[in-house]
Amino acid sequence: MQEKAIQRLENQLVGWEHQINELEAELDRIGPRTRSRYFRDVQELKERRDAAKNRLSQLRLKQAESWEEEDLQAGIIRVFDDIGCRVNRLVSKVSRTH
Repeated sequence: MQEKAIQRLENQLVGWEHQINELEAELDRIGPRTRSRYFRDVQELKERRDAAKNRLSQLRLKQAESWEEEDLQAGIIRVFDDIGCRVNRLVSKVSRTH
């Protein structure tokens, strides 16, 4: 998944978090009776939000692991290139001394 898409999802989660907080504040203002009537609904919203956060975190982790794999591959290539250059240099030096 592209970074922009992940960022949009994160922004949406932040928006939902804000709306849930506003909803809870409104229910507190209205009173305990109304709050108790909608308690389950709010809890379900929070559970779904938390599940979405967890999935998004998993997606981020998967993306990070993919990045590390690419970084690892690039690192291995650099190491091999470095070894190749050093071997060639050493062979050249040794050839000149004979």
